[in-house]
Amino acid sequence: MTDQTPKSRPFTPTQVATRRVDQIAAGLGLYIVLVLLPGYEGLRYLWSEQHTLFELQRCAVALLVAVGFATYARHTMRKYLSLRR
Repeated sequence: MTDQTPKSRPFTPTQVATRRVDQIAAGLGLYIVLVLLPGYEGLRYLWSEQHTLFELQRCAVALLVAVGFATYARHTMRKYLSLRR
């Protein structure tokens, strides 16, 4: 009886698809907008004397930070990882 298992190619841990890097960067940006911003605003609402939720200026700053961080994370991951298409 012969073994019919296919030969596997060697895998390096730093070899990832470009699409996966983009998904991870987008996930990091969404985490800031969907988790950190509401958490910060909720704590601020509970502990602050000012009872205003989600002012436009703070939301815009958080959105800019999220986009900037996601762009930076994508750039850094693409710099250090071997990408395959």
